[in-house]
Amino acid sequence: MKQIIFMKSRLFVILNIMFSLAFSMEAQQTRVYINPGHGSWGPNDRPMATIPYPMLSSTGRPDTCGFYESNTNLWKCEELAKRLQQAGYQIKMSRYANGPFPYVAGAADAEKYNKKLSVICAEVDAWDSDLFLSVHSNAASEGSTANYPLFLYRGYDSQELVPGSKAMAQAMWPYLVEAMKQGLENQTAYKTSTNIRGDINFYNSSSTTGYLGVLKHSTTGFLSEGYFHTYQPARHRALNRDWCRQEGLRYFRGIVAYCGTDADTKGYILGVVKDKTRTMDGYSLYKYASGTHDAYLPVNGAQVRLRTEEGELVQVYDVDKNYNGVFSFFDLKPGTYYLDFKAPGYATQQGITNKIQVQANATTYPIIYMTPGISSDWEKVDGSVKVDVQGYGKVTLNGEVMGATANTKVEVGSKAVFTFEPEEGAYLESLTLNGENVMDMIVDNVLTIDKVSCNLNLVAVFKKYTYELSILCGSHGKLILPDTIYTAGLKSYTVEYDDSVRIAIQPDEGYEVKSVKWNGTNVMDDIVDNSYTIRNIKSNQKFQVTFTVATGIEMNAHKLLQVVGGKGHIKITGAKCGVPLSVMDTSGKVLYETLTDGTDSQLTPCATGVYVVSVGPNTFKVKVR
Repeated sequence: MKQIIFMKSRLFVILNIMFSLAFSMEAQQTRVYINPGHGSWGPNDRPMATIPYPMLSSTGRPDTCGFYESNTNLWKCEELAKRLQQAGYQIKMSRYANGPFPYVAGAADAEKYNKKLSVICAEVDAWDSDLFLSVHSNAASEGSTANYPLFLYRGYDSQELVPGSKAMAQAMWPYLVEAMKQGLENQTAYKTSTNIRGDINFYNSSSTTGYLGVLKHSTTGFLSEGYFHTYQPARHRALNRDWCRQEGLRYFRGIVAYCGTDADTKGYILGVVKDKTRTMDGYSLYKYASGTHDAYLPVNGAQVRLRTEEGELVQVYDVDKNYNGVFSFFDLKPGTYYLDFKAPGYATQQGITNKIQVQANATTYPIIYMTPGISSDWEKVDGSVKVDVQGYGKVTLNGEVMGATANTKVEVGSKAVFTFEPEEGAYLESLTLNGENVMDMIVDNVLTIDKVSCNLNLVAVFKKYTYELSILCGSHGKLILPDTIYTAGLKSYTVEYDDSVRIAIQPDEGYEVKSVKWNGTNVMDDIVDNSYTIRNIKSNQKFQVTFTVATGIEMNAHKLLQVVGGKGHIKITGAKCGVPLSVMDTSGKVLYETLTDGTDSQLTPCATGVYVVSVGPNTFKVKVR
């Protein structure tokens, strides 16, 4: 199949094809034709329902504040055109407005801004354009979570029909996908590749001159489908004009990179603020991709404040109530900034935790979560410092030791160095600054704030190291620790650094202690008052006790025979009937003789002392108290 190559006379395109080299054009010589796709508020302009702007029963479309691709495309292209003009490029757009309203099908002006594609192509060539860009958003089935860009140039995947078009698309792709790469916009495909196609192959067309009518001209360029407006969270974000402006800004960066003209010296912020706990489950028109921030409720009406590192207020942004949580700041001097947030029903965030680094010719994409709570107004920044020290340690600020609760001041814009000194055997367990966890900001037990730009409320909690005391208690007894009783089995007991623990040892009736081991060492001789104390614990410990039948208790072949001395008596259980029973003193003198009757018996009274008791062939030595 013969392929038709459309050549332009302009020198920069010829050089691009002949030498495949990067080229730089003077901005004032570069003419860029921009086509914001669609152009009215009619049924062909992708009208789609959103939470704040549902379909109207009268038209089957939302009002003009709702989602129309015509609106969003124009907002993107207005920003692109403005930026290119400021950079010295010459600009022409296929339209500069939407309309008319109300849209009446068949009326003379119904498609006033929906130019025919053939007319657009004629304008592109007649104006002798250098570059062309048509801006759109894509569609799948409604409620689908599919979301990724698509660039289409005129021609085949393997061969462009307008020289330079594929190279232009490849140069601009990394800039468009910035927000997706940073996780602000969900991307479901082409995360490590590009989605740049020739329109003939993409649409499986039999044409040899191109498929898309808007590309049937001889100017280097392509059509961009920036995202899928059928992904409902993305559609709600597109209701925010600044969100769309930022997409236009990314196109601008891509064109500048392709042309090799001077890059932007300013930086930008585009973010979202979400509820930390509540999700969008149960909301219609908001099917989200799992595992993304889209799962969480946007904070409608939040106020976002941007401050410099020195504490100077730059701008306040009011988040809309269109369920997107979008905030944006433009044309910032590169450097360090802080973001503050407040909203009704949410705890105000003000401090240094939301630290933002802004770089030239780049956008920073923060995702911020707010915690439901009591909203408070912004504090007056005067360098006030509150320090709350809890537990086993101390805090110094710029070398001065702070009390358990301290109030002081530092100069706004100055350095604040907090040093945390745990006591022996303790550590800094938690640190919050203005209600936010800042443990990850500590280096070698020091928190450094290079420039104080807000009042500081610091809470430091020190805790002692803890260790595991493994308790192995044998059968037929118990171990008693403070507030805890352990019976047979292996248990764990937690102790703090330098603690001492007294362990009471209590055999069951008829049993006595067989062995006591501490960390593997026999400590039977150290038992005092039936207890053992482990002192000054500074590591994990092991304590093991076993029990055995008390002296005077043995097992016969049929049942347990027990002879136990008690207080003023000797108790005999388990003896068979007719067995000779005798009690002797330690000299061997017989004090008592009889035959057992097969029942348990108790010999009383018995004076205090040690006796020898014979039951049949079994002899026991018992002690009477």
